[in-house]
Amino acid sequence: MSNFAERGGWWVVGQVVWFFAIGFAAFRSPRLSNETMVIAGSAMTVYGVWLSFAGARALGERLTPYPEPLDEVTLMTRGVYRHARHPIYGGVIVSFLGVSLLTGDSLAIGLSLGLVPFFWLKSSSEERRLADRYSDYDRYRDLVPKRLIPWIL
Repeated sequence: MSNFAERGGWWVVGQVVWFFAIGFAAFRSPRLSNETMVIAGSAMTVYGVWLSFAGARALGERLTPYPEPLDEVTLMTRGVYRHARHPIYGGVIVSFLGVSLLTGDSLAIGLSLGLVPFFWLKSSSEERRLADRYSDYDRYRDLVPKRLIPWIL
């Protein structure tokens, strides 16, 4: 499948625009929050980056920003994918929220929280495609009930 829109390319454009909006909001007047927010934000940023990298590493050659899975690859169910079906999206949410807490910018925090419904919808599109591609996807979805963040969401 080579068509940008058919592969889910507009989801990718949307997330890139959203990322820039959060970055702009968070760093338009950079400052550190209070000590509690710095600790929470730092922990969330580290965990989010780890979760995203763990997901990307597990995917390896399967990694694509598009909701459409690549041809000729198998379904990933190992590593962090045993605990969440879309850990990269979850890691992105947590890390952006962590950075936003560090800066204490309410617009950045709000935009970061807005990533939850965005990635929920994008992952819904992706899951329909995965179910069409892999006959065992419904079973995997039943075995791994958390969609974005292991043990949480």
